[in-house]
Amino acid sequence: MVSRIKTFFGLTIRRDDNRELLMGEVIFKEPYTYNGRRYQPYGYFCEDNFNPIQNSSTIQHFKNTFLLERTNQNGLSLVIPFISYEEFNLESIKKAVIIHYFYPIGKGTLKVKIKDTVNNNIIEINSNNLKDLASSTSWENTSWEKHNVEKILDFTFECISSQDFINLNLPNPENPDINDINENSFVNKNVEELKKLFNEEKFLAFKIPLRIKKKIPSQTSLSNDRLVMQLAQIEELQPKNTFFSIYLKKDTSLSRPEIFWIRSGIIISGESKRIKNRPVLGMMVAEEENIVSFLGDAEPPAHIEWSENKGSEDFKKKYKNASNILKFIKDSMNKLITILDEPPKDILKDFLKEIFSIPVGDKKNEPPPKPPTNIPRGLPLFNLISLPKEGGFKISLNSENVKEKNITFPFKIIIKVAYRIRRGNPLKNYSPFDFNIKNFRDQNQIVINNGNLIKAEKNEIEVEIEKEDFNLEVKGFDTNRDLYVDISIKKEK
Repeated sequence: MVSRIKTFFGLTIRRDDNRELLMGEVIFKEPYTYNGRRYQPYGYFCEDNFNPIQNSSTIQHFKNTFLLERTNQNGLSLVIPFISYEEFNLESIKKAVIIHYFYPIGKGTLKVKIKDTVNNNIIEINSNNLKDLASSTSWENTSWEKHNVEKILDFTFECISSQDFINLNLPNPENPDINDINENSFVNKNVEELKKLFNEEKFLAFKIPLRIKKKIPSQTSLSNDRLVMQLAQIEELQPKNTFFSIYLKKDTSLSRPEIFWIRSGIIISGESKRIKNRPVLGMMVAEEENIVSFLGDAEPPAHIEWSENKGSEDFKKKYKNASNILKFIKDSMNKLITILDEPPKDILKDFLKEIFSIPVGDKKNEPPPKPPTNIPRGLPLFNLISLPKEGGFKISLNSENVKEKNITFPFKIIIKVAYRIRRGNPLKNYSPFDFNIKNFRDQNQIVINNGNLIKAEKNEIEVEIEKEDFNLEVKGFDTNRDLYVDISIKKEK
């Protein structure tokens, strides 16, 4: 996505055997035909059977060509040629690094150096300057645009430095149920005291125990060639005690919850929408090796969520009670908040009276007016058709409604697009890193009949419609994501 020629290379130097492996990929606009054979729109820089390149002279030539600084250090180098500097520059990369890696940077386990060789600028982001860099940065048009960044980072450093944990006791940590977390679960604190501290907006840290056990393989053999492996598995299959931490702080000045789920320094962004309508700062952190392995197996390649169905193929087969444990972890923060932020037990007769009310007559015994019935519903002005295979959509005018509404031409419309999400407003959660419609325009993936394209930037398209026989097609979105499309008529000033 960053490369204007949709190409990137990866060079890894493995830690276990120091082998160097090189591979590249290019994504074409569409399937193509070569020598009479049709191919999918992917090309690979590799050896036969999609194996990575191991030839030392080829790898050295690659290093010299792209000026790689990694010579023999373990790790991964990515080379992205023809980068789009309009969107991806020193500033935008700095923002992305802070958004996705603020926790390990704040903890001091990660430092990031960004070097712009074109303009000879270098930025290093570390635990000492993280807050200063974040506070001096404009977060407009990023996923942090509506977040309280200062409070997030202050809370993060509280989590990192916390030593005083409230321990929870679970009756069956090997097969937990969310109802096992209740007012009697807190080992070293009284629940009423915890509620008081929470509502006084004090910082609280909880440690929740689990026991993870791997399943015995369905087929075992004690033949000589497998005996050593079988003996090694005996220890591996023993239940492992583990835990995860949850940090909470109520803050009534917040306009939205600030919630983060972190596994081994990786922020699992897809889980952040689980807490709604609570003025709370919250962070779930998993760092102990056994729970890190368990949750890592539940993550798809993008590391954006935990799912028993989207993680590794053998996740449910690998662990005993895998589904229950995963569900318990994901529900635990909401359960704690529910206990601590308990609403008043008295009946509030006038609660929401300004919002929900029934009008009554002025005269005694006069019945309230009846609501209107049989309200006619007009036809939609626009027809919207999904094009899932092409990764796009098609818009046209509904001719019957055009006549009914006495539409005059030309007129302008605004189309806003975002990827659908499980919770929340897709448009408000749009990120420039999802897509930029400007790229679709540059690649001629926006086709208009009887209309003019006025603007195509970020997730917004502005079009002037000239005739009734208008239609618009947009292609180029991720075919694995569902689209949310909003169409409105532009009001002229």
